[in-house]
Amino acid sequence: RPLGMVLEWAAMHQQELLDNWNRLDRDQLPRRIEPLQ
Repeated sequence: RPLGMVLEWAAMHQQELLDNWNRLDRDQLPRRIEPLQ
């Protein structure tokens, strides 16, 4: 159950996660992503 919740959260925030990955690759700070509720 917890893994499913995390995977669902990651799917909902996929673009934000990718954007943050790219920001970190450019030595920038990541932006905040809404936490799992």
